Amino acid sequence: LWTLHGLGALSEKEAAQAATLALQHKSAAVRRAAVEVLSPPSFAKHLIETKFKLLDDPDPHTRLAAYLALSETSPEKLSTEERLVIGDRLIS
Repeated sequence: LWTLHGLGALSEKEAAQAATLALQHKSAAVRRAAVEVLSPPSFAKHLIETKFKLLDDPDPHTRLAAYLALSETSPEKLSTEERLVIGDRLIS
């Protein structure tokens, strides 16, 4: 994933699909890498929803990567409900 990112290949459809699938991989390291390479502004709304699911990931490093990626998302891309979820989780 990092090689594809470094080559700028994630803008290609097949590479972006592979990275999106990696968000659901059984390996926490692969999920974390996918979150990091698909950080703003390169991801679409459906990726934001997937990253919300990763806020409950069993791996703390993957959860942290998801929080950081969502924190970098422009507010216009998040609904009010999504912003509140992030805020509530950060406080608790």
